[in-house]
Amino acid sequence: MIQNLYMRAIILGSAPHLEPWSISQDPPYTLRSWQDQAFASAGISDIAVIPSSLGKNRLGMLLHASPFLEKESCLIVYGDLAIDSTLLRAMSSGIESIEILCEPRSAPSRSNGSDVVRVTYDSNQRLTGVLTTPREARRSSTAGSGRLVGLWRISPEGWARIRRVVDGVSSAERHRMDIQGMLSRLIRSQARVQMIPATQGWREVVAPESVQLGEHSLTQPRSRKLPALLRQAA
Repeated sequence: MIQNLYMRAIILGSAPHLEPWSISQDPPYTLRSWQDQAFASAGISDIAVIPSSLGKNRLGMLLHASPFLEKESCLIVYGDLAIDSTLLRAMSSGIESIEILCEPRSAPSRSNGSDVVRVTYDSNQRLTGVLTTPREARRSSTAGSGRLVGLWRISPEGWARIRRVVDGVSSAERHRMDIQGMLSRLIRSQARVQMIPATQGWREVVAPESVQLGEHSLTQPRSRKLPALLRQAA
């Protein structure tokens, strides 16, 4: 049963180069149609798309969503992410002001892109560090480490904390700042960022030839045989 819970979703980047391609064979969903169905199944009907052209990076795109984030809690979804509706519902019901899905370091990777932010977190799954090299994760004494998945939940209170961090630097530094830099400053400001570890229910889609993704692959272990390689939709 779908929860009667209002939530707006904001898609960062529309991944137009993936739109002609199917991510499942029966029926032949494109990435966007997969996202639309997942949102609908999760009870999310209000969706805003921030085009990639509006920001130098994902933080730049996120800042353009400020009018929404100032008013209500929102799910932030990267445009190249295919995600299961069950996971969307779980993230929608969060209580922390900033929650971010993360892939534990011990899990088989479902990320394929180069824009990967590695983090560490404590026994309460609070963000404790943003890493620049895999070696830092191996040396870390914290409870866990992993890398961020492109799914966030941000409340107006959490967004106010993010804006204070971003607005507290010079315009030149703000222009260079990315998600990794913003999170590092959030930690130093003592903001609480909750990590939500997940090993399945999502898959990053970077390029048609780079992944195998089918109707059932979001919820199946990586060792299972996946459907055929992505194919162009008719």
